[in-house]
Amino acid sequence: MSPIVFTRSVSPTVPLLDKRIILHE
Repeated sequence: MSPIVFTRSVSPTVPLLDKRIILHE
């Protein structure tokens, strides 16, 4: 139930997206 972990696992090479998700939470 953590979109951050999901995104990081799916797109570990996309720090921009990861940062966006973290900021969104």
